[in-house]
Order: sequence, then structure tokens, then C-alpha cells
Amino acid sequence: PYRPLESLRISRERFCLHPFVQQAQDKSTACEMATMSRNGNALGGGQSGCVHLDHAEAIGYPTIPEHRAKFETGGKLAVYDIEDLVKEGHETQTCPYHASMDLTSEGAALVLCTYPQIMAPCVRESSNFEQVLQDAVVVVDEAHNLPQVARDAASFRGGVVDFEQLMSKLQGLAKATAEHEAIELAERVCGAVTRLRDWLASAANGSPSAPVTLKEMGDELRDVGGRGCLALVSQVAGLQNTADVQKLLRMLQGLRRRFIDHGLEGWAVRSS
Repeated sequence: PYRPLESLRISRERFCLHPFVQQAQDKSTACEMATMSRNGNALGGGQSGCVHLDHAEAIGYPTIPEHRAKFETGGKLAVYDIEDLVKEGHETQTCPYHASMDLTSEGAALVLCTYPQIMAPCVRESSNFEQVLQDAVVVVDEAHNLPQVARDAASFRGGVVDFEQLMSKLQGLAKATAEHEAIELAERVCGAVTRLRDWLASAANGSPSAPVTLKEMGDELRDVGGRGCLALVSQVAGLQNTADVQKLLRMLQGLRRRFIDHGLEGWAVRSS
């Protein structure tokens, strides 16, 4: 039978074995911070900041023939699930998340992934899925979920606290890069986020001076008429024309590239 090399692309939340990361509320960010290096020193200690990743690189896991054989026909992991790869990680002291990424790079012909890795452009790009999808046959399980996944990929939902946390993390991560330009870009992006936060706080309190008023629908506040987007873009975000939009996009892309350069892929996604 045809038994292609398999790669199971799941988030760090399901795969990471780092003891500090496992206790963190936001495991993706915690993993990135633990393995982030600055001036050649890993913030989490060791070479990479993670003993599992260090050991995997030291023994060539899973790419050298001895280890790759486990994932090929007849190997104990020729077909595996999340629990199997996590168990293997504990037994070999290697990182399941990076093992799965490496198997994709090794030419896995069967790649199992989540909806966002296909449907969300920023997730797809940061996961290097554009290259994986070239000439690929995509089989979608439970395809009735796709409309909602597409809506979620094109939507943002948040409150005042979410905006404040976003600004705090953007500024903190920019400072962690130790790059003046990254810090400046983060401050400029946070300026637009601050205006959105202030508008939302005003609109939630029913202020008649808010450029867009909201009505309560269930447990959310929404722009029922659907005409508030233009006011938000022009009066709140301060984007008056396509040139302003393009300028902001370039700022975001520049900040995202710097996060990627410093190993902050997950926050690069969220900054998109």
C-alpha cells in the first residue's frame, strides 16, 4: 500500500513539552519567548532556550535516516496522532512541534492541518503553507465548517481590555528585539490601536459624540446598520485614503518581519 511520509501540523498548545510553557496561559507566546535568542544568548537558557529542541538538533531528529525510519513504511510512527508524537517527544527528549515542521520540510506527502492554516492568509503565510499547497490536493473534512472559518479569518472581535493587552505585548516584544526601528514601528501602530480603544470605551458607554454608535445584540455590541466601518476607518483609525492604508500596512509588515527574524512567529501572525 501507498504509505507517504506524514506531517501533523498542530499548534504549540498541543505539542510543546517545555515545563515553563506548559504552565503558561498563552503557550504560543511563552514558547516563542523561551526559545528567543538575543545577542547569541537564549532567554530560556541553553542554545535555543529549550532542552528538547537542543537535543533534537544535537541528534539530528527527525531528519537523519535512523530517526526518519520511524516515520516511514514499517516504522512505529508511519501513522501517528497527537498523543503518539507527544509520547515520542518524551521518550526521545525532542520537540514534537518542530519535529512535525521538519517532517514537512523533508517532503511529507500527507500533511494534516487545521482550518486556519488553509483559510487564514496570515497564518498560512507565517506557517510557510503557501509552498506546501503548491500542486497539492486539498481534502477538507467537515467542509460545512468552512463558511464560519472564512468569516472568522476575516473578522476581529475584542474589547477594551483586549486592545490594552495587544498594545502592551506589541511594545514589549518590540523592545525584546532591541531594535530602535521596531520599537518606533510598534509605537506608531499602538497609536492607531489607542484610538480604537478610546472609541470603543466611548461607544460602549453610549456617548452621543462617538463617531459610530453600537447597539446591544445578545452579549455583544454591534454596528447594526453596517455603515460604521467607514467612520471607524476615517475618523477613528485616521485613514483618509488608500495611501494611508498602504502606509499602515507597510508599517505592520515591517514590524512582522522583525518579529519573525527574532523567532516570534506566532506574534508575527497576530500582528498581521
